[in-house]
Amino acid sequence: MLGGRAEETRLDQYERTRRPIAERVVSFTDRATRMATLRTAGSRAMRNAMIRMIGRIPPVRRWLATELPGCATR
Repeated sequence: MLGGRAEETRLDQYERTRRPIAERVVSFTDRATRMATLRTAGSRAMRNAMIRMIGRIPPVRRWLATELPGCATR
């Protein structure tokens, strides 16, 4: 550590603020991967129908636009 205790505090603070965001991105990516790799034709058909339906809802589109790249910070 270059700056002693102050640097450690900054790193701790950075981890506290960024870790929850990183965990949310990883969790979302895991769920998206599971949806993208469904095995049965029926499951894929249901997924595709739901995506078409909810993709028309503006708040959902905005949420996806920030969630997919991990830009949402709450």
